[in-house]
Amino acid sequence: MIQIIPAVLEKDFKSVKEKINICQGIFKLIQIDIGDGIFVKNKTWQNASDFKNFNVQMDFEVHLMVKNPRLAVKKWFFKKIKRIIFHLEADKNPKQILKLIKQKGFQAGLAVNPGTPLAKLKNIPPDLLDMVLFMGVEPGFSGQNFKKSILKKIKSFRKMFPKSKIGVDGGINPKTAPLLKKSGVDYLFVGSYFWKNLKNYPGQEKKKIKELLKLF
Repeated sequence: MIQIIPAVLEKDFKSVKEKINICQGIFKLIQIDIGDGIFVKNKTWQNASDFKNFNVQMDFEVHLMVKNPRLAVKKWFFKKIKRIIFHLEADKNPKQILKLIKQKGFQAGLAVNPGTPLAKLKNIPPDLLDMVLFMGVEPGFSGQNFKKSILKKIKSFRKMFPKSKIGVDGGINPKTAPLLKKSGVDYLFVGSYFWKNLKNYPGQEKKKIKELLKLF
C-alpha cells in the first residue's frame, strides 16, 4: 500500500513546528526539507539542534538539498530521525555517505533530480539504498508542476533495483498520484497541495487535512 508523507519546507523553525503539530496524530512520518541556498536557490530553516530538542512523538526524515551532504548528514544523527536523504548530484562518491548513514543506524536515501540519468545509479550497491526519491520537479521550491517524464524513469529503475523503495516528491496531488501508483511507487511526499488548501481553514487544519487525504 502506498504511503502518503507530508513534506515541510519552511524558512523558520516556528513554521516547521506549526506544520508538525497539524500532522501529529494523522501521519506516522514527516519529511523535513532542508535547502542551503547553494545547491538549491531556496534557503530554509536548517538548525538541527532546534529540532533535536523539540518534544514530539513522531518519526521524521530529512531531505537534504545541500551542496556538502558529507558534513550535513552528521548534524542529523539523533533519535527522532528515521531516514536521511541527500542528492545524488551533490557528491562525487555518494556510496561513502550512504555507508556512513547506514553505519549510524539510519535508513539511507538518495534523491534524484528530473534530468539526472539512471546510469548514475548503476554503481550503487542495493544494500546501501533504502529508498530512491525521484523529484517530480526541480528541487528547492514548492508549488511547481509535476514532470511526467519521470514516470518512465521510475519504471526503468524498478527493473534495476526491484527491492528498493521508491518515493516521489514534487507536484503531488490527487491528479498525479494515480499515475505514480500505477508506476509502483511506495511513497508520495505531499507539500504545497496540503498547505495551500489549509490556509482558509484556521483552527480546522487537522479536519481538513484528513479530508484531503481521502482524495488520494
